[in-house]
Amino acid sequence: MEKSLRKKDLFIGYRDKFFQEVINNLSANIDICQLLSSPSADKKINTEEGIYFKYLQRPEDIQQHYADFLNDGIDSVTLEKLYECRVFFNRTLDRIFLNPLTNRQADQYFFTLVEFWFSYFNKSPRIKTIFFEASPHFPWDVCMFFIAKHLNIKTYILRRTLINDCILFDEDFRMNKQRIVRFEKSFTGGFEIDDLLALYKKESVWRKTSIDNQVNISKAKNSSLYLLPYRVVARIKIIFNEISNAKGQYFKLSKYYYFTFIIKRFFQQRRLLKNWEENTKDIPSDAPFVYITLHFQPERSTDPEAGIFSQQILAIKLLLKILPEDWYIVVKEHPRQNISEWPNLRRLHYRSHENYQEIFKLPRVIPVSVNTPSAELISSCSLIASCTGSVLWEALLQGKPSIAFSATWHSDCKSSPSIYDIEANPLILNQLLTKDKSEVLEDMEDFLKKNFSMFVNASNSDEYKQQSKLSDKLLISNLSGAIDYIIENDS
Repeated sequence: MEKSLRKKDLFIGYRDKFFQEVINNLSANIDICQLLSSPSADKKINTEEGIYFKYLQRPEDIQQHYADFLNDGIDSVTLEKLYECRVFFNRTLDRIFLNPLTNRQADQYFFTLVEFWFSYFNKSPRIKTIFFEASPHFPWDVCMFFIAKHLNIKTYILRRTLINDCILFDEDFRMNKQRIVRFEKSFTGGFEIDDLLALYKKESVWRKTSIDNQVNISKAKNSSLYLLPYRVVARIKIIFNEISNAKGQYFKLSKYYYFTFIIKRFFQQRRLLKNWEENTKDIPSDAPFVYITLHFQPERSTDPEAGIFSQQILAIKLLLKILPEDWYIVVKEHPRQNISEWPNLRRLHYRSHENYQEIFKLPRVIPVSVNTPSAELISSCSLIASCTGSVLWEALLQGKPSIAFSATWHSDCKSSPSIYDIEANPLILNQLLTKDKSEVLEDMEDFLKKNFSMFVNASNSDEYKQQSKLSDKLLISNLSGAIDYIIENDS
């Protein structure tokens, strides 16, 4: 087929060594372009052409580097159809603007991005499929996602699971739009059901890595030398490096303002952690309770995946509304949210004293220390709730039912429904509250047996590929085979 007639596929992310090997292993009939970080950072990328998100971070950047894509304008009818896009776009702004935008500035940025992406796709009519490395969670890729949907361009989001070497592709991140790809028997990169049933109970490498990192931090804090070499020297080095590259980050601040925000965040996180710990309570003995874990933010697990429940207080209040009146809700803040290793400025706008006070004032809500082991709370509770967190699957493994406040990769499991399922059918909640361990474990196996065709035996990053017991060749072949399969069957 002539190149000008072939479809082109756009990859968002897929930049690490593993993903580049996957892309290089794709069918020769596939033309590839990528959304990259910057020309200098990605000069070794093997791609026909690409766009650079470094130049999409501000309207003035787009005007400077992509002026040829800003000549068509946008009609009012189209903008009205992009209302949902604007809602999700707004939620991403706190992540990259430490100084909040005015409404007019946000309007300008949104309209400029929308105009750019419409023009880009109009000038690139061969693009029929977009593969996201993860759910879009920045202003530029959120707008791209919704405009692709508007133009009927297929989108596929790579999702990891908590089963080792097990990933899947979903067409959408929204609760009411989830559509996970299912592979036919002709695809050889998936799982045999017996192998999947033998694997799913093993400790997740992703979860183990997360726990090990927290343990290492705790050990460092308990060290008698922590104050000097770890807490002072290491932190100064990190801050110095970040300040030196202040304008190169998406915050785009001068060194002076960057340092000012570092100081602000340093004291903010200490106050917030102290505020939370001073308001913790004891869990009443013999009282049934739901354990809800707050998500670390900003993170794509809430923005965009949790939708309105990115405001996690809404999830707590909804639980209070639907639970029996003698039930409590135990809330644990994410241990990383106000961690003091170094001031991560992305977190600046995602917690406040007012947020915590609203939680503390709710009846039957019990805040517990961030140091309370999650395993103990899972063991003691009757039900677990979270937006999309890993705790939902961990609870199922221990025979505890769970409620998600968005779509998850295991939403079809009867012991892990979404809040939307429960609102549509309140009887589901009654069934969850009476399930015993054997019923939950049976639901898990039933879910895997009915849905094993959606899983791909592969990795979702070079980091986890290196921790896999499978060969690099197999992991690369399985993921590239899955992408080839999707593209071929979209034709």
